[in-house]
Amino acid sequence: MLPPHADIARNGLWGKNIFIGSALVDMYAKCGELGKAQEVFDMLPERNVITWGALITAYSQLGRAENTLSIFNEMIKQGNKPDRVVFLSILNACSHAGMIDNGQTYFEAMSVQCGIPSTMEHHTTIIDLLGRAGQLQWALEMMMKTPFHPTNVMWLALLVA
Repeated sequence: MLPPHADIARNGLWGKNIFIGSALVDMYAKCGELGKAQEVFDMLPERNVITWGALITAYSQLGRAENTLSIFNEMIKQGNKPDRVVFLSILNACSHAGMIDNGQTYFEAMSVQCGIPSTMEHHTTIIDLLGRAGQLQWALEMMMKTPFHPTNVMWLALLVA
């Protein structure tokens, strides 16, 4: 008996259903199979924020910041509007790559250009970004100015830095 994903691929179901395609991209990414995830993504007949987000998150989680930002920019160029999950992956990629300027730019663009209000997770990721880059004072100031009460996770991000 074939594994379910092989049966889906053999029958071409991922190409007929955007949710199945997104799930396959996500599954391959979580298995560390970026090539397969990219292959499924490239063959999808249509894409939405979920499919783009699955691929962006995959590259972000595996530390491929340049690819993450490149795919994000392609998503925008093709007229797709990002959501807060996509921005969280973008900020996470910037944090792990030490891209302070990019992280700040995307954080501001999220609310100013896209009208997406930042969540506690976005603020925590920015604090992590600043802390990892050695900008401890700036990270502390950011934490104190956040519209959320500083959480244990925010403090931990700062203390780890």
